[in-house]
Amino acid sequence: MSNKHIVCSVRNSVNRVPAEKLGDVALCGKCKNRLFAGTPVELNPASFQKHVERDEIPVVV
Repeated sequence: MSNKHIVCSVRNSVNRVPAEKLGDVALCGKCKNRLFAGTPVELNPASFQKHVERDEIPVVV
């Protein structure tokens, strides 16, 4: 089973999500918010850097 690292846009914590579950509703392990809100997310420079470095899914700018 392969995992993908997804950064939470609320807490900026890194979450491991099984690749086969990427289409499901994934929740952050810390804050329980959805990892994929379906809307654009405003990031500051530090959180942007974390998303670019740690997310294993595309980041659209």
